[in-house]
Amino acid sequence: MAPVVSGAEAVDSQLPYPVERVPLRLQGGRLNKVFKALQLLRAALAYCRRHRVRAIHCGQVFSTGFAGRGCRALLGIPYVVYVYGADLLEFYERPFWGRALRAILQGADRVVAISGFSRRAALSCGAEERRLHVVQPALDVSRFAAAVERDSARARFGWQGRRVVLSVGRLVERKGQDTVLRALVDIVQSIPDVLYAIGGSGPYRDRLQAMVIELGLRDHVEFLGFVDEDELADRYGGADVFAMVSREIAEVGEVE
Repeated sequence: MAPVVSGAEAVDSQLPYPVERVPLRLQGGRLNKVFKALQLLRAALAYCRRHRVRAIHCGQVFSTGFAGRGCRALLGIPYVVYVYGADLLEFYERPFWGRALRAILQGADRVVAISGFSRRAALSCGAEERRLHVVQPALDVSRFAAAVERDSARARFGWQGRRVVLSVGRLVERKGQDTVLRALVDIVQSIPDVLYAIGGSGPYRDRLQAMVIELGLRDHVEFLGFVDEDELADRYGGADVFAMVSREIAEVGEVE
């Protein structure tokens, strides 16, 4: 079960299982999370009544975890919830959201954390240790095992004669691309041919583009947009340096 997004039909048709698309509002504030959670719960209940569902895997605490908790309460179907870190720390001290978070974690048959950090965060938010497991994200190393034709990759990307610093990630404040931009002002003085290539999309792009103009870096920054999976290995192999300088923004629970 996934939200309706542009181009989903082409992706879904290649998958070996059916995908139920739900028209959710993906943007908005916390109030929108309430409406999205209720909408997803309604869709999940309808699906479970049509099919023999043995268990529900919830890819996040909000809003899918809420739907899982509701299906367990109303239909007795067990659920597993996956947690990451920022999704917990943003909400656990808030009166309403904190209670909802604890109810979701404590009602789950299993809570799967992606790291030791997220495991500790889940425990602090009320998850039971006996139901909590760490499963670290996997990487298909075969995708990056083949040698990259560096010169041809650089030529294809227009990177010849440049020292390329690469970041790939969602364009949000915690990823820290702005820190690299500030450092670039000094780096240009020593390495005039430096190019900072920023891969990814997100709401922070406008701010980053404004910074590029403010700092006089237009000739030294390239916004790549979303980098396709098939292109990642060549981007990594063609760059000279990979930079990921994430930060923690404690007041809003933003962590990496």
